[in-house]
Amino acid sequence: APYALKEGWTAGKPQFLEAILAQLETYAPGIGATVRHAELLTPADIEARYRMPGGHWHHGELQADQMLISRPVSGWSGYDTPLEGLFLAGAGSHPGGG
Repeated sequence: APYALKEGWTAGKPQFLEAILAQLETYAPGIGATVRHAELLTPADIEARYRMPGGHWHHGELQADQMLISRPVSGWSGYDTPLEGLFLAGAGSHPGGG
């Protein structure tokens, strides 16, 4: 996604998130009923929250110590977390963005 939009991100974020979830629903019917929380992060949000310059879409550089079984950190490449029912997904998790 572009870092900045002429009209800004704030007003369009809810509609964009709704469109994303609707698209997911076409591939996985009923998935919307299972989503407990969804949050759309723009590149500016990612930059501010995680200190990733420009909201880097790979959640950081794809380098040897951040690839495959070491993404996001060694031992956490299996998507699950210590919190039951909470899973990592996206460019910050194994195998990374692409």
